[in-house]
This record gives sequence, C-alpha cells and structure tokens, in this order.
Amino acid sequence: MRDVAIAIVAKVAIFAALMTGLARRFRDEIRRTDAAMRDRLLSMKDIRERFGKAVRRLRLGRGQSQEAFAARAKIDPSYMGQIERGEVNISLDSIEKIAKALQVTVGKLMTEMDCE
Repeated sequence: MRDVAIAIVAKVAIFAALMTGLARRFRDEIRRTDAAMRDRLLSMKDIRERFGKAVRRLRLGRGQSQEAFAARAKIDPSYMGQIERGEVNISLDSIEKIAKALQVTVGKLMTEMDCE
C-alpha cells in the first residue's frame, strides 16, 4: 500500500512539474505574441505616418493648400488632414485618388515614403 501511495505522489509531482512547465511556456508564448502584436501595430502606425509625410511633402512641393488638394483628390479636407498626420488606415481607392491628384503613379507615391 505504501508503494502505491509513493507512486501516486511521484506521479502527481511529475504532473505538477509538467503543468508548471507548460504554464511557463504558455506565459512566455503570450509575452512573445503580445510583443509581436505591439511591434506590428507600431510598424503599421509608422507606415501610415511615412505615407502621410510623403503626401504632405509632395503636396507642398506643388504649392497646394491641404484644402485645395483635398478637393482635387475628392477627399474630405478633415480626412486629408488625418491621412497626412498618419492617423488613419486608408483604402487603396483613397491612395489611388491621392496619387492621381499628385499626378504620380501609386508606385511613385509609395517610393516617396522612403525619401525623407
């Protein structure tokens, strides 16, 4: 009977150790996932900001006010301000409207993001 009790205690101890190890791995995985999500969100904000700065730089290079440019691109002026500040995640349709209003290709507009 004593041997059975010792075997059960040993199995419980092994199970507890395994569960502790799994809990640690799970916690570590959550931390890695949280960090990856944070990095992804930061990089998304970064790309929006770089896009907005590129639009502003090209618009100002053409001597256009934000309001006049927004009208030319058929985009609401307040939304254009949000785009230039990198506050919104814009659609491909809006990117195309902006490129046409700037008289550049979408590709050229995208490469301008890296020309700070």
